[in-house]
Amino acid sequence: MISDKILYKPVGIPLKHIYIVPGEPALYLDGLDAIVINDLHLGFEEALARGLDYSDKSAKYFPGMIVPRIQLKKIKESLARINRIIKPRRIIINGDIKHAFDRLLRQERKEVRDLIEYIISDLKVKELILIRGNHDNFLKLLLKDYGLELMRDLEIELGGETILLTHGHIDVDISGYDAVIIGHEHPSLRCFGTYKFPSFLFMPTRHDNLVIVVPAMGPYQAGTTITPSPSEYLSLIIRKYCIIERGKPVIWVSDDSDHFAKSVLGSQIVSIASDLLVMKEYKIEQRNIFIVDFADITTAMILCGI
Repeated sequence: MISDKILYKPVGIPLKHIYIVPGEPALYLDGLDAIVINDLHLGFEEALARGLDYSDKSAKYFPGMIVPRIQLKKIKESLARINRIIKPRRIIINGDIKHAFDRLLRQERKEVRDLIEYIISDLKVKELILIRGNHDNFLKLLLKDYGLELMRDLEIELGGETILLTHGHIDVDISGYDAVIIGHEHPSLRCFGTYKFPSFLFMPTRHDNLVIVVPAMGPYQAGTTITPSPSEYLSLIIRKYCIIERGKPVIWVSDDSDHFAKSVLGSQIVSIASDLLVMKEYKIEQRNIFIVDFADITTAMILCGI
């Protein structure tokens, strides 16, 4: 069992084996000794430079834009931090390891190989599991070189709890599972018109189970702003099954956003009643990290000035 000094269990969530990794867009699955990440979107920078827009199901074109190629570097830094602290036996990438729908870009080919070799050789992870996302076309031959395949989904049993991992872009029958873990949405919480924080979402469903949405690992993937409106979400699973207004957002604030932590959280939110919001502070590898656990979406929007 990993200590709660390095993992966070959201308030009111009954699942025994699922934790947030503080300061990272990752879940930890106790018992499987695995972290879950998603939405890396490697190759995004080349697609942007070429003017390729994949914001819907068909590729569109716009004037190209050059941005620094930082996604792979930032992803490796995040995985390295997780590995130093937790040393997971497995890493599960729950969809959208790459970005382009309709081709395998040069950057994608190079960076997907680089990432796989980094996970296997440098981090020495014993098992890498890849689940297909809607962007993950044209990867079959590349993955074959490493003896890897893209799974449609993954069903696991953890201490009597049945959990399904699926990317979230297609409709699946979620009944019969205690929890369904998805990506696809890249959820984020906008605060005070200035700050936008990646967010986990824990959403009860009409099947009396839970959908857990993990934020994007790719730093350029801002994604869906959290809202109680079903039409604003991409995932059919969320729109069809979730009781969205009862969804619980959980964000983190680290040294990188220290101004927010001191001037906003410190003066306005910390004193809020614990039934509306819970904060927990971590100090991990010289980083100060605040977990901010909201009671529900409406509370988060009110406290964040939306």
